Amino acid sequence: MKWDVLYALIYPAVLTSLGLSLIILIKAIIDFSRTGPAIKENILKSYHLYSIYALMRLFVWCVLINVFLAVTGTLFYYSIAVISSEPARMSGLFISAFGAIVWLVFVQFIKNLLYIPCNIALSSHYSMKNFYSLWKWLSPLKLKIIIYGYRLIYIMVVLAALFFLFKQQSFSLFYTLLSVFLIHLMVFILVSDSSSFRFFNKRVKTRTNIIHGDKPNIIMIGSDTLRVDRIGRIRNGQSITPNIDKLIKKSCYFENCYVPIARTAPSLVSLFSGVQPWKHGIRDNFVAQDEFNLTVTPFPELLRKKGYITSVISDWCGSDLGKFKLGFEQQDLPEDQWNIRYYIRQGPKDIRLFLSLFVKNRLGRIFLPEIFYLGGVPQGQYLLDKTRQSIDNLAAKEQPFLLNTFFSTTHPPFGTEYPYYSMYADPDYWGESKFMMARLTDPEEIIKSQKEPKEAFDLEQILDLYDGSVTNFDDQVGDIICCLKKNKMEQNTLIVIYSDHGMEFFENETWGQGNSVLSEYSNRIPLIIYNPAVDTAQLNTSRIRTVDLVPTLLDILFSEKTGAYDGQSLKTLINDKLTVNQDVICETGIWFTKPPGMLKNHRTYPDLLDIITVNDRKRGTIVLKPELKEQIYQAKDSVLISGQWKLIRLPLIDGYQYQLYDQTTDPDCKIDVSRQNADIVETLKQKLNELYLYA
Repeated sequence: MKWDVLYALIYPAVLTSLGLSLIILIKAIIDFSRTGPAIKENILKSYHLYSIYALMRLFVWCVLINVFLAVTGTLFYYSIAVISSEPARMSGLFISAFGAIVWLVFVQFIKNLLYIPCNIALSSHYSMKNFYSLWKWLSPLKLKIIIYGYRLIYIMVVLAALFFLFKQQSFSLFYTLLSVFLIHLMVFILVSDSSSFRFFNKRVKTRTNIIHGDKPNIIMIGSDTLRVDRIGRIRNGQSITPNIDKLIKKSCYFENCYVPIARTAPSLVSLFSGVQPWKHGIRDNFVAQDEFNLTVTPFPELLRKKGYITSVISDWCGSDLGKFKLGFEQQDLPEDQWNIRYYIRQGPKDIRLFLSLFVKNRLGRIFLPEIFYLGGVPQGQYLLDKTRQSIDNLAAKEQPFLLNTFFSTTHPPFGTEYPYYSMYADPDYWGESKFMMARLTDPEEIIKSQKEPKEAFDLEQILDLYDGSVTNFDDQVGDIICCLKKNKMEQNTLIVIYSDHGMEFFENETWGQGNSVLSEYSNRIPLIIYNPAVDTAQLNTSRIRTVDLVPTLLDILFSEKTGAYDGQSLKTLINDKLTVNQDVICETGIWFTKPPGMLKNHRTYPDLLDIITVNDRKRGTIVLKPELKEQIYQAKDSVLISGQWKLIRLPLIDGYQYQLYDQTTDPDCKIDVSRQNADIVETLKQKLNELYLYA
């Protein structure tokens, strides 16, 4: 082993990496910004040491990545020196190390700029307008030429040097150079995306079961913030959801399915437990550690007891699926997103930007999950790869399974992957929302933007981005169904398409989720149930609730009916194609700031940053301030939809105001008819009080 050669290759790479990493660290500290809400207390002072540890941890990884990049340069330069029979100068090694880092960072940057630009927007201080000219020049073909071109040149030069050394019988130098090259290549392969090396995946023997002979499998595919009116929406003469449309033709599609609270945690817990939030106790996203254990037995846990394998996969939006004890035994999920320690570990923007360019792969998933699961950046390809791999593996098991994959594809800021972000957008639009909804990169920005009117947003562009996100999710659904067909499992698998809530785009003076119960765009979701055992092709207009899903699936699977749930089985509606409208109750979520259009005497509470705290400093979970919790819950608007009527209850400082709307003649709920129908208001008030618990 030629130690002087190793010294020449490694020493300049390490010193150069330390210097550049230190510059990144200093800039990150000067322009400091942290993910997550800035809690307005002295809590962060108790995390000073932890913050230093977190920053140094990121700095070390920054150095390690830069060393790997720099060795590419020193190895390339040293190989050229061998071929030309010239001595490798130390100045040349330093220059090549520096040049390799700059070049490879640039390549990763333009790769992200083309394929997932929201990763740059959410990880940096820079306006994306600065990169529009570069983006216009890029294309998949040009990027392939750049990437494969430099890789080919690098490999050819190193191999030529190895051939030269072997021919000259300089075996000691040959083995040294070969060892460094192979180690470098092996590290590259190990950290690359799994999708790039699918030939390494072990093939498994599939099984084919008859649905009447064995218990069927269940595939649940969800997308955060999916509006029901986007299913089958026509753009440019074609549906934006062709794969879902095809599934609907052999499924039961409930287009009037309601979630109780249009926020992720309470909605998902209700969907998987069959119990309303005001009974299971999860009514917001800011849940204390002692509330993670539910008082009910959720659906995945029930299936486990009946011999099912239960598995769940998600990216940053699905941490609640692991935080609450739902019964998934196999989990591929991020940590709790509402955690101050988690946000601190993500670091300030500049160092986070550098790392995010290189760790959206198995390296990041294992060692830097906080960066891998960066909020707002979808990991659609990763989830697809993991889902396909899970289906392949589960297909070889003798046990039936429940597999739930939950995507963030349609969640704000709608920063989807190429080419979806430009699929429906105006090519002449060059505003701040070209790649994702602007002004959502920091919590303070989000809160401020919630106060602004419709005119402050490029709404048409945002809607175009959203439609592209929906098409992206539709393709993901299509890929999963193709994987089922490949494993010959389509005729033995129930498929459920769902969401946790919808999205308001200023239909009621505000945008977001759960800010209003007058509009139904937040609380209505698409629910599609494909049961291969029966001919269920139908568009069912029944008014149902997500708490009905668990009783329905238990009835389909085991013919079990129980009174332990707030929901009711829909099996009869599916099999016999009946229509029944159930009473629906919804409440608003916790607002970030007072929504526009709120009554002046409405019960209220401070903005988000003033109502959250961290009670357990060791765990770091962000929760509501206990002394404000009752005040917050008492300020929630609620709605009862019964028959043709919609009764809205607005809590005021001195009581309640009730509004009544006739959805038969006024589907957009513009005319309050409570005064003309006092008897109906009184009847619905009593029903609301019977079904809806406030404490």
